[in-house]
Amino acid sequence: MTAGAASAEIRFETESWNFGEIPEEPGPAEYVFRFTNTGNAPLLLRSVVASCGCTTPSWSRDTVAPDSSGSIKVSY
Repeated sequence: MTAGAASAEIRFETESWNFGEIPEEPGPAEYVFRFTNTGNAPLLLRSVVASCGCTTPSWSRDTVAPDSSGSIKVSY
């Protein structure tokens, strides 16, 4: 990266989550990963992929400005 070049950087409050034992009741188990754009350029999440096919991520398609926050909700 060139000195002074604009770039987005993402910093998560929590980088992983273990759902543990999930009770068999109606509705999904969910967790929200919160993050901050610590860079100096806008951040746009174009794709989010879970490490397990049984979890479904959803996120805002809006651009996250520098020093602003966003989230990714994961449902199991």
